[in-house]
Amino acid sequence: MFLLYAVSIFFLLRWSDQQRAMLGVALLAAITPIAYLPFLQESNVIPQLFFLVGLWAIRARKFWLVAVLVFAGTFAKETIIFIIPFFFLSGWRPGRRWRALTETGALAIIWGAAFIITRYGFCDGANSSLWQLPHNVSALARYFSINPIINPYIFYIPFFGALWIMAFIKQKQKPLFFQPVPAFVIIFMVAHFLFGWPQETRIILPLAFLVIPSSLMALFPKGE
Repeated sequence: MFLLYAVSIFFLLRWSDQQRAMLGVALLAAITPIAYLPFLQESNVIPQLFFLVGLWAIRARKFWLVAVLVFAGTFAKETIIFIIPFFFLSGWRPGRRWRALTETGALAIIWGAAFIITRYGFCDGANSSLWQLPHNVSALARYFSINPIINPYIFYIPFFGALWIMAFIKQKQKPLFFQPVPAFVIIFMVAHFLFGWPQETRIILPLAFLVIPSSLMALFPKGE
C-alpha cells in the first residue's frame, strides 16, 4: 500500500503541483477504508498497483509495457481488462484511430490468453459464471429489503462524494488524458454490474486514480 501511494504521488505530479498531488493521495487513503468495509480482501492492493502503472504507461503511450502489464496483471485479477477500454479511449484521436484499434485488439487478445490460462488452469475459476447481472439485480433488491442502512451499495455515495460530479464537468479544460474519464466511468460501472460483483465496493478503487485527479482539476484550475 505504501508503494501504491508513492506511485500515486508521482503519477499525480505529472499534472499538478506537490500540494494537489498530496491532496489526491490523501483522498485516496481516506476512501480506502470505506471501500474495504463490506468485504475486505487485502490482496486487492496488487491489482490496483497494476492498474495505476498501466495508466502511467498509457500516458507515455508505451504499448508494449501496457501489454506486459495486461498479461501479468490478469494473474493478479482479471479486472485489469479495464485498462484496455481506457487505452482505446485515450488513443482515439485523429490520425491515430487505426493504430488505436489495432493495438486495442492486440491487448484484448493478450488479456484473453492470460484469462484462459488463469480460468481453466484452476478448477475453481472454471466453474464460475461470467454473467452476473441476475445475481446483482436480486442482491440489490435483497439488500434494500433487509436493511438499507447496511446496504453495501450505499457506500458508493460517500465513496467519492461530490467528486463523482466534478469528474464529469469542465472536461474541455482538462488535459487530453483525462477527457475520456466520464465515458470510462460509465463503462467501468456498467461492466461490473453485468460481469462483476459491485456490492464489493473495493472493486471500484481503480477509478480513484482517474476520478480524484480529474475532479481536482475541475475544483482547482491551473494557476489556483
